[in-house]
Amino acid sequence: MPTYTVKQGDTLSDIARRAGMNVLDLIAQNPQFRDPNLIRPGESVNITGKESSPRAREQAAQEMLGRA
Repeated sequence: MPTYTVKQGDTLSDIARRAGMNVLDLIAQNPQFRDPNLIRPGESVNITGKESSPRAREQAAQEMLGRA
């Protein structure tokens, strides 16, 4: 699976946009991020380029809002 190494100033939204993905799909496919609003340089992000299930997207949205 392709990965991207987070650099200073990156956000998951930026990474998703560069990969041509929806940010909710990116979050759903990277459960290692407990808080998707807080990523650190050096962390790896899985980049599949695929859509997640609607349920996974909903869970990602809840996590992003801090409600999961």
